[in-house]
Amino acid sequence: EGHDLAIAYQWKDTNKTELRDQLHGDVTYKLDLGKAGKHNFVAGFQYMKTNVNEDDIGPAYFTAANPILDVEQFSYKNPGDYSPFRYGVQGDGRPDAKPVLIDNLKTLNWDFGFYAVYQGQFFNDRLTLIGGARRDRNDTRQATNHIYDTAKTSTITTRASVDAPTATSPQVGLSFAITRDINVFALYSTGVVPNYTARDGNNNAFAPTKAKNYEAGIKIDMFDGKLSGTMSV
Repeated sequence: EGHDLAIAYQWKDTNKTELRDQLHGDVTYKLDLGKAGKHNFVAGFQYMKTNVNEDDIGPAYFTAANPILDVEQFSYKNPGDYSPFRYGVQGDGRPDAKPVLIDNLKTLNWDFGFYAVYQGQFFNDRLTLIGGARRDRNDTRQATNHIYDTAKTSTITTRASVDAPTATSPQVGLSFAITRDINVFALYSTGVVPNYTARDGNNNAFAPTKAKNYEAGIKIDMFDGKLSGTMSV
């Protein structure tokens, strides 16, 4: 009793731009051996560089160079005021705490992969075999520049491991046409998500995250495409 209550809040914002440079190329070779099947070979590469620039914006806070009061870090609103929070104006009509540029982060990611795929068709195209693999290499750099608190040391973060993370992703699959309208298929495939800077509790770099997919099912395409569907597990 006898104390005034107020809701203290802050507005924060991030201005982020992301630029990507991509380069992709592949070659294909086809070989028809008659009764020995039709064979397709594909080999290629993919390169992507991602450049991210991020400005973190928020209210000023106390530093040696900016000795502002703690109360000036926040905007305020009466708990009994049920009107919406509005950016730029506090509950009593005064302007919000002035936003300033806190930090600037620049991140560069490099992703390079090359792959090879084989597809073979046999028994008058009733049996199709697919196999392939992809090799990926990922790298990163991040620079953090403290704009507001100049007493903080700017930092440059590199990948967690000594060598750039690499991973191989194989895939194999087959399909067989039981009839002209009914096909059964099976597929095993993998994928990779890079971990650029993550470490475990012992400060060891995590390997890239790998995903595995197993799928089998049946496809139908009947009555000139009027009835079609897929069921898989």
